[in-house]
Amino acid sequence: MFESYSVPSFRGIGIQFKGNCSGIFIRIIETIDVLYERSEHATISVKVPNFICIPPMSYRNYAFLALLLSLTRLPVSAVESELGGAPTSIAPSAPTSIPRTARSESDEQKSERKKEKELLELQSSKTARRGNAPCLTWLPSSEKPKAVILCVHGLGLHNGTYADFGKRMAGLGYAVYAIDVRGFGSFMEAKGRETVDFDGCLNDIQATLKVLHRAHKGLPLYLLGESMGGAIALRATAIYPDLVDGLISSVPANDRFKQNHTRLEVAIHLLENPDKPFDVGKDIISQATEKQDLRDQWSKDPLNKLNLSANELLQFQHFMNQNHKCAKLIQVTPVLFVQGCRDKLVKPQGTVELFNELATKDRQLDLIANGEHLIFEENQFTDEGINKVSKWIEAHLLTVASGKDAHTAVDDSRTVVDDSRTVVDDSRTKVDDSRTVVDDSRTKVDDSRTQTEKSHSIVDESAH
Repeated sequence: MFESYSVPSFRGIGIQFKGNCSGIFIRIIETIDVLYERSEHATISVKVPNFICIPPMSYRNYAFLALLLSLTRLPVSAVESELGGAPTSIAPSAPTSIPRTARSESDEQKSERKKEKELLELQSSKTARRGNAPCLTWLPSSEKPKAVILCVHGLGLHNGTYADFGKRMAGLGYAVYAIDVRGFGSFMEAKGRETVDFDGCLNDIQATLKVLHRAHKGLPLYLLGESMGGAIALRATAIYPDLVDGLISSVPANDRFKQNHTRLEVAIHLLENPDKPFDVGKDIISQATEKQDLRDQWSKDPLNKLNLSANELLQFQHFMNQNHKCAKLIQVTPVLFVQGCRDKLVKPQGTVELFNELATKDRQLDLIANGEHLIFEENQFTDEGINKVSKWIEAHLLTVASGKDAHTAVDDSRTVVDDSRTVVDDSRTKVDDSRTVVDDSRTKVDDSRTQTEKSHSIVDESAH
């Protein structure tokens, strides 16, 4: 079915590929990965009849394929060597022995050290260009906000897709903000920020959270995201727990329908030109909704980014692969997950599995019976969805308020005790003052007696 090819540095060793067309490309990549681990200077040319021809590649160009391989995680299968039998697998290196002194570390210390290491891995791996993210705002018309919500949009969308949601929540008394993710929305016209950049986006979220805390002192701040935005909000909550009072994450899972088709398409464009954008919006929109009016609105919005490069999609995939690690790092923060049961883009089971990875005990999963992929954006929310979010936030506002009331009651009790002590001290002072008056009176009486005795003495002396 497939032609064999040889690698010069391996003295004519050939590898044959066997299998159906749905798995051809992945198997080719995985076998090349095995060969290149043994030689950095080989060049390879692979010919697959009626499918695709991979041009000769140097080791440096192969880096793109290695990255794709790391994302697929599929086993090498149906590969035979002309020398007979399967090619020798490359065994992992033996674990290094640990000195006994290091083993004395407690389980709690190990867990803490592991958590710190994972947090460092999740944080920006490079210095992102700083700046203010484009932000839209919806505030209550008259009353003071009871809480703040910061929204993060999904792949290909922009902050304006939260307009209807923001107005609705502002009417319920919330201050709502929405920012653009780097590479989307207004960023498409910003020089130096027009490509997807998740590290830069996390920096933007951190800066925005700090600004909102200063602008709304004392108010709880909730981070809300949908799809890609749900994953971004998940990670931001994991690495900035002191800035987030609660997380609302809609369809954040990485498990998607037709995922292998997407991988194959990305792989082909990766080889042709990894930085050249191509249309991914058509497939995303067709899977995300069955509503024709929403499809038209989505595809015609000039602020939506429907063309992405293979490199941008690989960065997106790598970011989404960290979701489960992020969930395990959320220890205390309250979390609400939302999933539409009619979602044809993200698998509901993937959201459930991610929910189960959350370390926090304060967690809730709400399933929207007739919900598609979008729950909050593009005016797709329902009264049911709004009520679920509002009630969840209000329940946690009551918890915060009761906590504050408890602290106030304790402070009041301490004040009463202090006042009682002051009254007792005043009474003691008065008693001491009274005793002093009595002592003064006694002193005066003693002085009077002394003077009387002196008078008697003088009289006696006169008589003599």
